[in-house]
Amino acid sequence: MSRSYIILAFLPHLHLEAQKFRIMFLEVGYLRFFFRNVQSKPFFEPLSYAVECFHRNNVCPAKYKGKLLIKPSKSSVKSLLEKVRGIIKGGKSLNQEILIRRLNPVIRGWVNNQRFVVSSKVFGRVDYEIYKCLWQWAKRRHKKKGRKWIAKKYWHYIGNRQWTFSAPLKSNGKDGEAAYLKLEYATDTKILRFQKIVAAANPYDEYWTEYFEEREGEKMLHSAKGRDKLLFIWKRQKRRCPVCGETITSETGFKIHTPVGSKPKTMVHPSCHKQLHSLG
Repeated sequence: MSRSYIILAFLPHLHLEAQKFRIMFLEVGYLRFFFRNVQSKPFFEPLSYAVECFHRNNVCPAKYKGKLLIKPSKSSVKSLLEKVRGIIKGGKSLNQEILIRRLNPVIRGWVNNQRFVVSSKVFGRVDYEIYKCLWQWAKRRHKKKGRKWIAKKYWHYIGNRQWTFSAPLKSNGKDGEAAYLKLEYATDTKILRFQKIVAAANPYDEYWTEYFEEREGEKMLHSAKGRDKLLFIWKRQKRRCPVCGETITSETGFKIHTPVGSKPKTMVHPSCHKQLHSLG
């Protein structure tokens, strides 16, 4: 058996037909269920992810022996690229700025959904496939121009990336430099790994309150809804720490504090946060 497939216990809405899958491995202690696809389909892909377990006797890289890898599914990548190609091919007469504004929400939404799994190589491939499609779009608009001229017109040096598909904006930047509207690149998105909870941690034990507050603050930073909530708390406090009264900035940093009782969450400096918990 070269590949096994997993159904996670926290996805109860997924149903399997007995004729298509059969249990190959069961570990009750961890609630892990491995299934093998009886049919000829190469992957079982729940929720746009391909879940694959490499057994120790598999022919695979040594670093993957006995590990579970969750990757973006082939159908999910295919669906994204088809949508992107449709936008580009349907926008043959669009200018570069409008094309970028149509592509960015599609790319950004898919990437944000896939950044929590093993996606680095897939992100690189997605960027390359989009680049090839954009290159054909640019060549079609300027059939009599050379490669260097096309590259100089549509791709610019921004940040650490030499080839950035970007359109110059009418207004300049803060320092008077030319401002660009750039395409979202999948490889620019940081891969986020889930941090395992300490086994002994108990949310009902006051000793672990600071630990869970730190986890909640990190979780809020990594989602748009969470960042909006942090911004609301920051503005509600008039951008100041309620403990010391000093301004909270990106340089000072912050921690989320949950007061005892039904009081709303507050944003405090890291040193003030330690002081609050040391006082009990």
